[in-house]
Amino acid sequence: MRLSVIKSDRGYHARAHDATVLLDNQEVEHCVTADEEGGFVVVLKHDQFGKPVIDPMTRAIQEITLRGFVRIFTRRKRYS
Repeated sequence: MRLSVIKSDRGYHARAHDATVLLDNQEVEHCVTADEEGGFVVVLKHDQFGKPVIDPMTRAIQEITLRGFVRIFTRRKRYS
């Protein structure tokens, strides 16, 4: 299952903001895309103070791709 908060992503789902994403059994914060089959999550990069890191060239928040065992849950049930 793939889930994303980005409307142009093939995994977009209106309830994606309500999902809990685990990477190697640790909850992931600031996740924008999670893919169980691909084994990766894309998260927004934050500095040591918790503020988003802005790319000076694009002026967009930088993203980081993390790999591992991914599980996606909603508040009521697991996405599948």
